[in-house]
Amino acid sequence: MVTLSPDRYAGILRVRLQERDTLRGQLAQLIRRLNALQSERREIEATRITALQNQQRVRNRSLSITSLQTAAEHQRHLQQTAERLAASQQHVAQQLPPLQKALQQADQQVAAIEKLIEREKLRRAQQAIHEESIAQDTAAMAKFYRERQRQQG
Repeated sequence: MVTLSPDRYAGILRVRLQERDTLRGQLAQLIRRLNALQSERREIEATRITALQNQQRVRNRSLSITSLQTAAEHQRHLQQTAERLAASQQHVAQQLPPLQKALQQADQQVAAIEKLIEREKLRRAQQAIHEESIAQDTAAMAKFYRERQRQQG
């Protein structure tokens, strides 16, 4: 079995952590963008509704055709802006699942590498204990044979 040193695993872990952090940053940026679009869209919708309500209040008064056309143009502009924001919002929202999946995979890779590092440290500690035990057994056997030879000799 080929094993890597904990230092080698640590290097791989650093790379994976950096990749994961990059994905986290991208996801956070995407979520901020989505929130900003939602907020802007709500503001546009509120403005549009307020303008419609104002139009309905003044309908009973005599208004010039120019002011009516301007109000209608303003409503069209607000509606188009809201639609563009909705399309942008949908586009950004579609980017979330693949990025979330990539982040989940990155988290799993980091966890797997951390587990390998711990296993390797444990294996090395057990190996050191085993080697120390062998050394102590060898020393004890050597002492036993020396004592035995001294007693016989």
